[in-house]
Amino acid sequence: DEWALALLGRNYHDNGWYRALQFNETYTTEEVRIVGDSEIDGIVRHNTVFRRNVKLKNLLPAHEDIAYNVYMHNLYISAYADKVEKNIPVVSELGADYFIIDAGWHDDMSVFSIGSWEESIEAYPNGLQKTIDKVREKGMKFGLWIEVQSVGIYCADKNLLPDKCYFSIEGKRLVGNGRYHVDFSVPETQEWANNIVKKLVEKYEIDYIKIDKSLNVLGGDCETGSLSERLRLHSQAYLNWFENIQKKYPQVLFENCSSGGMLMDSNIAKRTSVFSISDQSDYLMYPYILCNLSLGILPEQMGIWCMPVDRFSYPNTDDEKLVCNVINSLHGCMHLSSKLEVLTETQKELLKEGFRYYKKISKIKDSAIPVLPRGIASLDDDIVITGLKDGTKLYLFVYNLSETEQVIKQDISKYLPKKISIAYPQMADNECGLEKGILTCLMKGKTARVFEADL
Repeated sequence: DEWALALLGRNYHDNGWYRALQFNETYTTEEVRIVGDSEIDGIVRHNTVFRRNVKLKNLLPAHEDIAYNVYMHNLYISAYADKVEKNIPVVSELGADYFIIDAGWHDDMSVFSIGSWEESIEAYPNGLQKTIDKVREKGMKFGLWIEVQSVGIYCADKNLLPDKCYFSIEGKRLVGNGRYHVDFSVPETQEWANNIVKKLVEKYEIDYIKIDKSLNVLGGDCETGSLSERLRLHSQAYLNWFENIQKKYPQVLFENCSSGGMLMDSNIAKRTSVFSISDQSDYLMYPYILCNLSLGILPEQMGIWCMPVDRFSYPNTDDEKLVCNVINSLHGCMHLSSKLEVLTETQKELLKEGFRYYKKISKIKDSAIPVLPRGIASLDDDIVITGLKDGTKLYLFVYNLSETEQVIKQDISKYLPKKISIAYPQMADNECGLEKGILTCLMKGKTARVFEADL
């Protein structure tokens, strides 16, 4: 067979990037790592072990806790005090560890006005601290959402940062998604970001900070190269800042929110406890994402929305939708959301069962290796199967994403299973068995199950 190997990085053709070297100046490219194996599970294993070896040590673990965030299928940017506080009792009853207010708590509640990061008087007329106190009275830790790589175009403080701190072309600031992009290669920008985090930690004794990035630009004026060379310099400076701010506040769990992938690469993966991997609002799309992300993101880093009650069918939900949402989050770190107060008592017990199972297998996630029995997932696939293998245990997440009932047959003999059973949910009545290493299970449409196998 003939093989070809292409080593690609930033370049002028694809990224508009070049770097003009001066006399005797050198330039070092990005680190390149080549992995080879005869099958996809081997590639995933090599990548997983490597990423764990290069990741920063002493980061707070995110995969052991359940973080509730008021955003998805719930308040979005309408984070008014009364609406937020309505969620506190039910979330506490269910057993969440963190309670996080996302966009909308700040300034005039508009993401186009961010920059000062003061609590909104409109949303919190009695002060944000009163809401925080109610969260902590229920035994939960507290977190907030911020962006530090941008300033809203309607920010009240027009002199927040000097002009040199913004990405610009010939003196004109670049705008993306209603925000100006700030440049972390300028020391004053890092000082501004340091002060934001310091204010949140000291004022609110905050436990969790979700850092988002909801814009992108091609770059800006740069003396040493192209527009995108400015973006490269900024990105490297931001990585150093992000690493240092976690060391400065080791008691705070910092989430790196990918916001569509703009902050999800191997460089940030070395430096973060948890990614918010996607804001996909359709829970049936997550199995495809989770399966394929196993190639690039550690299971203990995947922050996954668990949204049992979506806005498309509110206030109704069903047991299988709830189960599928829970199983999505079992791949990594559970980011619970949606309007949980409408759940029936039976559904709350089903959710609590899922939380108990999540806590049970969280202990193995920082050592388990992802497995892909069916390989990389395609959006054409009706069946998606992923898993985690740890020692003599295999945890399989099996999805029938079609509309109709199907008999699923999957050869898992290479993992040497001795016996297998459905681990979640316990109410499952599926007909299933294991013979000569082949798992067989009858599953209704749009359902998911967790199987545990002894190896």
